[in-house]
Amino acid sequence: MVSNHRREADHHPPLFFMVALLVLVFLFLKPGVLYGQKIKKYYVSSMQQKGTLYFIRPQKGFKNKTYGSTFIYDITCHSSSDSLTLNFSYVDKNIRMLDSLQLLGGSIKLTTPLSKIFVETQKSSWHYRFTTRFALKDVEGYFNENEMGSMALVEKNKAIPLVTSKKNWKKYASINAKIFQLIRYNK
Repeated sequence: MVSNHRREADHHPPLFFMVALLVLVFLFLKPGVLYGQKIKKYYVSSMQQKGTLYFIRPQKGFKNKTYGSTFIYDITCHSSSDSLTLNFSYVDKNIRMLDSLQLLGGSIKLTTPLSKIFVETQKSSWHYRFTTRFALKDVEGYFNENEMGSMALVEKNKAIPLVTSKKNWKKYASINAKIFQLIRYNK
């Protein structure tokens, strides 16, 4: 006598494969999950007298291909403050007189003046180091925006656009949003 039980089981995929497929679909539809779990390596915190100081480690990926320039930034925020400091290095082959930084994304357009830390030569390029301040809620909104963000440096009312890849934006927007959420919870 032949059992039909095994023949019927062959028509149904094993439970393991169905669960694995669901997990993969979830991860592809929700890429922030990949980056939101292990954020500790992206920031350092230090207990201070009136709260916690957070330093978001340098992040890169924004650039201007036309000028061959690169932009690397870091963020410092104290849990007792409603603002943050954004420091950045900008490397360009041209001499620049930069005056402001713009964060652009969806309905958001934030512009803030720059304070120069230093300018030095780096082989055949110029290395600019600047600092600026933003409201914490504004930068938090920028990284939580649904559309991909960009930045621009402004020199005499002329914007120098800085763009990043979609993959890089998703990664750092997710990480930064999670860190800002952590800062808000520790206020």
